[in-house]
Amino acid sequence: LVSIGGETNSEAIAGLVDVDRFAASAVALVDKFNFDGVDMDDETRGKYDPAHVIAYMTSLSNALRPRGKLLTIDAFYYDAVPDKCAAVTGRCFPKQVEPLVDWVHVMAYNVDLDVAKAQAVYASAINDTFSAWTAVLPPPKMVVAVCTEASNSLYRGCAFGPGPSLAVVTLWTQWSRASGGGMALWAGSKDQFLNYTYTTLLTG
Repeated sequence: LVSIGGETNSEAIAGLVDVDRFAASAVALVDKFNFDGVDMDDETRGKYDPAHVIAYMTSLSNALRPRGKLLTIDAFYYDAVPDKCAAVTGRCFPKQVEPLVDWVHVMAYNVDLDVAKAQAVYASAINDTFSAWTAVLPPPKMVVAVCTEASNSLYRGCAFGPGPSLAVVTLWTQWSRASGGGMALWAGSKDQFLNYTYTTLLTG
């Protein structure tokens, strides 16, 4: 898949006007490099508009699905938690997006700068946040995304506080195989410097 967006491009995504033209350009990119589809990494916060997200995702779906291509979207950890999505991240997952996508990458990291608080969040994820996600998505569409954690900042995919430990990632992988839609990693290119520890764990 080709990923479009990211934190540094959130303003551009929020400012999309011609969603059909955007979808056409995405299809052209997919065709040029023979990608399997598009992953939308919309990390907009303050200017997040659910109607806008539904509009561009609908255009992408209409353009990609007839071609047999995949369409996925990334989401912040709390986007499906009713009492936290608006308060913590300033956005909530639009349920109308679910039928448009093949799966949703739930970014289960960057939750708190405080080590103890972050670890507590990760420890309870399966019982609270993951359950909230599977309440709004068919479980096979809920992909748990984790980040590479390392003492060397060049090898870290985690950007805001500590990521989940390998022990936690192991538990999440087991849970996802039984009750979810799989695992994802940010970033595989960094995992090469960690002897592919995460890749081996997630796919083994």
